[in-house]
Amino acid sequence: KEEELDSKDAIILHQFSRPKTGVPSLSPFCLKMETYLRMVDLPYQNYFDGKLSPQGKMPWIEYNQEQVCGTEFIIDFLEERLGASLNKSLTPQERAMSRAITKMVEEHFYWTIAYCQWVDNLEETQKMLSVSGPLSDLLKWILSHLTGGIVKREMYGHGIGRFSKEEVYSLMEKDMRTLATLLGDKKYLMGSKLSTVDAAVFSHLAPAMWTLPGTRPEQLIKG
Repeated sequence: KEEELDSKDAIILHQFSRPKTGVPSLSPFCLKMETYLRMVDLPYQNYFDGKLSPQGKMPWIEYNQEQVCGTEFIIDFLEERLGASLNKSLTPQERAMSRAITKMVEEHFYWTIAYCQWVDNLEETQKMLSVSGPLSDLLKWILSHLTGGIVKREMYGHGIGRFSKEEVYSLMEKDMRTLATLLGDKKYLMGSKLSTVDAAVFSHLAPAMWTLPGTRPEQLIKG
């Protein structure tokens, strides 16, 4: 739960500003980290100051004057320091499956969602950016197009950006159908209890429902 914290033991979560629509985040990784903190019921405080980590990334945390960047490393850190773990009951095979699913989502499926958000629906995404002031419209245009350009370049470097729009969406559909098959009739991906992989999958699917109405990912989620 988010709290106003003054203790030196406070977890400070640095992430991007909330979108104007009121959804938690346009960043799946920021949403994943905040979702995880809520799942393990650790008190934390959000900082929406736009300050990137020393590695130039979001999200990142500060805890007792230590800085940790990257959701995987942050979760490892919190498990080691605070004993916060959602995976204690998982078998070695389930842990391996959980990691494989997480990597499919974060290293492959993520790019199809980023394409939909920042390339195919850039104008709609631009409207959601939280920018105020007399030049807000201009700043939103600049910020959205800069981000869209970065996403295109990074997708090309990844390889997925070298495919056509229809091919990218075809890859998205394959990933979504894989997740649906893995979930089956279970309550959560690893069974009856929440685990870390649920935070990763939720944080990539939820923005499609919240911010991309009528788009391919929302249609696929709704079946």
